Amino acid sequence: MILGILLNCTPSQTNFTTADWINTISAVSALLTAIVTLITVREIKKQREHSYHPDINIANLEFYVYKYDKDEQDEEDQFSLYYSTEKMQETDIKKGYNELRIDISNIGLAVAKQVKWSWFVDFTEIKNVLESPEDPLINYVFKENEVSINSDKLDVDWFYLVDDENFGDYFNFILPYSIENRKNTIRIPPSFLDLYWLYKAKEILVDKHFSDVQYPPLQLNVQYTNMHGKEIEKTFLLYMAWSFMSNPLFLQNDLAKFRIEIIEA
Repeated sequence: MILGILLNCTPSQTNFTTADWINTISAVSALLTAIVTLITVREIKKQREHSYHPDINIANLEFYVYKYDKDEQDEEDQFSLYYSTEKMQETDIKKGYNELRIDISNIGLAVAKQVKWSWFVDFTEIKNVLESPEDPLINYVFKENEVSINSDKLDVDWFYLVDDENFGDYFNFILPYSIENRKNTIRIPPSFLDLYWLYKAKEILVDKHFSDVQYPPLQLNVQYTNMHGKEIEKTFLLYMAWSFMSNPLFLQNDLAKFRIEIIEA
């Protein structure tokens, strides 16, 4: 506006007095101040809204691996694995329903609503790392929705349904951890844990304690909304690592100690 007035003035009209220049500079300064204030207010609003977003996260996990106690009434009871986040003694009973769960929490400052999550186990890639043409320790059959694992040497005869392993679930909401430190947990697909132990067994017995093929990560997909209904999506990759692994042919009380290391994709 001010620039337009100056352009439309005739040469005789552009002879501004000192007072005119002062008024013009004051008007321009006021306009610039208003613009800067508006930008600052918008930025503060964005930062405030961001600081009150929910932020779903999961933590690393360490756990022990044991052999299920054999049922004395079932002579054909197959070898299977038992998981515990606590170290167990040899006399402790290792039977009954067993699952390994991992904490899922909201480390943001606002409630996470309509929290949906689902797992993805890459059975195809796991098949690639378990197969060994030179020494067929493991017979791995992946057909449609079924995975069957057999190893006579390790007394393994396992069976999984892909849909049952790639399961998901739903939380109505998860409050910020700073407000409520109640733990929300989700069950890890047992197949992913079982087959990692088998991968380490193959590494010891076939690969001479070293494998140049990495065990694939487990994928966790999470969707949730903030208080304004904005949808947020996250993907976590859960990588397996080991602290120790006993020789699978000489079963001890502690078969292994594994850990799960998590990366946000």
